[in-house]
Amino acid sequence: MSYTSFPPVSLTTVMQTFVFDYPMDADKDETARIEFNFGLAGTAQIILDDVKLIEEFIDE
Repeated sequence: MSYTSFPPVSLTTVMQTFVFDYPMDADKDETARIEFNFGLAGTAQIILDDVKLIEEFIDE
């Protein structure tokens, strides 16, 4: 199951902010996960700072 189709981001030497939202249609997903894949970064140093996963409920 995939909740999104995020576009690739371009990493640079300048600090950047990325924000992604996704809707979860199911009440729960026991196999859900968050991943950061940097396979094409080679040996570059990558710093993740202030990562947040926020749950929001939207009344319909």
